[in-house]
Amino acid sequence: MVKHEEAGLQGAAAAERNAIIEENKDRPLSEQIDAVNREINRFYYEEDAAQYGRVDYWASPAEFFARGAGDCEDFAIAKYMLLKAMGVDEDAMRIVVLEQANGIGHAVLVVDSEDGQMVLDNQSGKAELASAINDYRPIYSVNGNAWWMHVAN
Repeated sequence: MVKHEEAGLQGAAAAERNAIIEENKDRPLSEQIDAVNREINRFYYEEDAAQYGRVDYWASPAEFFARGAGDCEDFAIAKYMLLKAMGVDEDAMRIVVLEQANGIGHAVLVVDSEDGQMVLDNQSGKAELASAINDYRPIYSVNGNAWWMHVAN
């Protein structure tokens, strides 16, 4: 059994999210990606200023689950941690901080899959191939092992 602590969960949220982990941990990666994206996107979007009184705050998955809401990077972190708890290699995942076409900052999770790099975005109902998205400009990426600065071609 995957320990729910690996996903940063505690209490009632741990039991609920552990069921998702257990249900999906042995499925193909594409199904894991879809399940995690769908489940986490059910949470509410709320700005850090409203929740934490700060302009920017990266919540832990436990905080995100307990509050039932977060902003874009909180969604990305929760997805990352759930997939990690399901056994997805951290080297196959990156939280990407980017700029949208409208100039607003945003964060998503990108996962390397058999289909290509999949973008898990709280603004989209389904994971999409990164190659199909052209209105995002990545700034930097992080995972548990490294960080990358993106430069324009």
